[in-house]
Amino acid sequence: MIDYKLIGTRVKALRQARGVTQEALAEQIDITPVYLSKIENGHVRPTLDLLDALCTVLQGDLDTLFSGVSPSAPNYQNERVLELFQRWLLYTSDAADE
Repeated sequence: MIDYKLIGTRVKALRQARGVTQEALAEQIDITPVYLSKIENGHVRPTLDLLDALCTVLQGDLDTLFSGVSPSAPNYQNERVLELFQRWLLYTSDAADE
């Protein structure tokens, strides 16, 4: 299963490193500060698009968020996120080989 707590911890660390408050970041990506807090604490499963938006605003990248995260559960509820994650893994491994 994807470790959303680890992803959330990385989002929080990136946000704090940039000196951005939850309120300011949430406003920039059009979510509530409460929802951002839930992302940072691993209590929700944000979409890949939302994680990408977070990375864009924080000048980070999805590599940082997903490094070492494994989508191993075949019955994972959000199969679209899993599919995109697997594509991303293939893309990054192909890019590394070049």
